[in-house]
Amino acid sequence: GKKTEREMTRIYQENEVTLNRINDALISIDNNWRYTFLNDAALPTHVLGKEGTIGKSLWEVHPELEGTIFGKKYREAMTTMKVLEVDDYYPPMDTWFSVKMYPSADGLTIFYRNVTEQKKAEQRLLQTLKEVSDYKYALDESSIVAITDQKGIIKHANNNFCRISKYSREELIGQDHRIINSGYHSEEFIRDLWVTIANGKIWKGELKNEAKDGSIYWVDTTIIPFLNENDKPYQYVAIRSDITERKKTEENLEKSELRLKEIINDLLQKNKNHEQFAQIVSHNLRAPVANIIGFSNVLQRSGLDDTVKMKFIQGLFSASNRLDTVIKDLTHILQVSREISENKQTVCLSDMVHDVRASISNMVEKEKAEIHYEFTTDEINTIKTYLYSIFYNLISNSIKFRRPSVNPVIEIKGYKKGDFFQISFRDNGLGIDIHNKPDEIFGFYKRFHDHIEGKGLGLFMTKTQVESMGGSITVNSKLNEGTEFVIALPA
Repeated sequence: GKKTEREMTRIYQENEVTLNRINDALISIDNNWRYTFLNDAALPTHVLGKEGTIGKSLWEVHPELEGTIFGKKYREAMTTMKVLEVDDYYPPMDTWFSVKMYPSADGLTIFYRNVTEQKKAEQRLLQTLKEVSDYKYALDESSIVAITDQKGIIKHANNNFCRISKYSREELIGQDHRIINSGYHSEEFIRDLWVTIANGKIWKGELKNEAKDGSIYWVDTTIIPFLNENDKPYQYVAIRSDITERKKTEENLEKSELRLKEIINDLLQKNKNHEQFAQIVSHNLRAPVANIIGFSNVLQRSGLDDTVKMKFIQGLFSASNRLDTVIKDLTHILQVSREISENKQTVCLSDMVHDVRASISNMVEKEKAEIHYEFTTDEINTIKTYLYSIFYNLISNSIKFRRPSVNPVIEIKGYKKGDFFQISFRDNGLGIDIHNKPDEIFGFYKRFHDHIEGKGLGLFMTKTQVESMGGSITVNSKLNEGTEFVIALPA
């Protein structure tokens, strides 16, 4: 309450010992702003001491008060005769003060204390609370979050949980996670999950769930037990991320791998001379498969920014497209190896040459190619589509792999030899250095002139087609001296 200066002075005199022992600093100012009293707790902020301060003006001792909130409140209290309080930062001393001002007819009594540590503690607490709030916001924005009690009953579900499960928050609260159980996981799997978290340990794994509309989604899940003072879980926090698209990619990859195994097994069974196929598969098939698996594993990691994710997703698409191309090529070859003898018909060889020449007339005219042929028998009984493909591949290859300074010349001859009809294709092109391994030239995706565009499938297809008709193919070639292919078909 308000007290007169005379009363306060009497109290100071009677209780000076007591006032010097209190923790709050206390000063008394008369109506002319002169110090009339200060206790021991006020000495740290009055370097002149009691004797050097008493009788001096407050503004002389502390000229820096002018313009501060404290100086303004002192004048206000003196003018209005109202008890005032101020709790604020005092820049000249880099200190927070809590001040109470009691005006009287004879002056002003001021109690104050240094509350810097409390303020710093409050600021630290506020900062911590803000960080916790920020973490919660970031978690809610980026993850699927649910909180359950120790029995697994859902107490909290964030927006992402509602969005992916297609249940409203009201439908989820009070339920347990069986509401989204897809039935995919075994009882042992679920039991292991519960035993782990009930023992206060963190569980991590992938869960396949079912949304309200029956659609399936996968989540990468971490369940964290919160423990009480007895180290027993009192609630569980489940943090999940949606990995449905990745799981679909993995499932499609598994299907592709199974299809590849079927194709490879079929080819190995039907083509006895393809021992090199295992090496071909290793290079051309397993490489994109390994890339896809590697990119998928990287995408499971946490902490990847969007730019890095897009980089790996683009790699995933590229490897997937490569895998798809190989599968299509193999499927086409497999269809060739499955062709049946009922498709055989009488084929005119000279007509076959004319048909092929007409289909590549632009190439023939551009390269000034000459195509000569001579058949002792002009008609044979065979699979027309295969023979057309064989003629097309060998003739177009001879033109494509020409020597730069020489116009392409292709000589085709056909004649009966024993039980077989032989057809030879000789050119004057680049030739091939086959290292005394003629079968290498028929390798899957095998290319011998990388500067010329092509997939390296033509000769593999040719050999597959010839052998499917019960025949054989041989090659003789040297670099820059041309190449000769000889096909033997059952007569």
